[in-house]
Amino acid sequence: MRAILSSDPHLLPQATINAWLQPITFGTDIDTAVGFPWEIVRSSRLSRVRIVDLYTKGGYLPGFTSLLGLIPSSDIGFTIFVGAGGLASTAVILAEALLARVFPAVEKATMQEVVSAGYTGRFSSGNSTIELALDQLGNGLRIDELVARGIDIMQHLNETGIIRSMRLYPSEIVHVDGDTEKEDWRLVYDYDNTVHAPLGSVDVFSTICISWVLTGLMGAYNGQQIDRVVIRKNKGQVVSVESPALDLVLHHEKAN
Repeated sequence: MRAILSSDPHLLPQATINAWLQPITFGTDIDTAVGFPWEIVRSSRLSRVRIVDLYTKGGYLPGFTSLLGLIPSSDIGFTIFVGAGGLASTAVILAEALLARVFPAVEKATMQEVVSAGYTGRFSSGNSTIELALDQLGNGLRIDELVARGIDIMQHLNETGIIRSMRLYPSEIVHVDGDTEKEDWRLVYDYDNTVHAPLGSVDVFSTICISWVLTGLMGAYNGQQIDRVVIRKNKGQVVSVESPALDLVLHHEKAN
């Protein structure tokens, strides 16, 4: 389990691990999927801001039961063994107690790591700025300000007034060169996708998070996707936020 979470190349190539930690099919329950060999639980109860995918594998013998669980998005896992005639449900009871106790602390520690690594704060160069923050209302990094060469991008994009927020999400594509890391992120905006349907509707599409399927909608400029953002780190600390499309490199304004 540790090898899987740490992407140990001696165990499996990263591409194989990524393919392995995927659902194969879905059942009749919206919160459940089936992998190979996983029993996958998709829960909105563990986190206030995101869906958490829990990859589990149960094992049973007369009088014995076990439950293995992985949460790849948080890099944590657990293993539970119950013997001496324990019921199959005992492992689930223990897993529920463990997650209720541990996962909130994991979420808190994750947010503290994001702040200490310098992902939040104000980045600027000349008359261009971006301000990034964390909150308990959504995923990723919230964009509080985005100005490119004096133009307020957030105001320009929200001329219709339907955009509720703008955020940055990691794509998990990372380029490493010595002490320098370049992380690819995507700019995503959350907006009201309620559509007036005069022909009749049961609001199927109004309930989905449409932002996830609109990546790349902004198109390209200077041969680069407009919504692509690169966060550059040096020795684990964020030093700049870059927009390849706009040819901007915004440096972290360190607190005095």
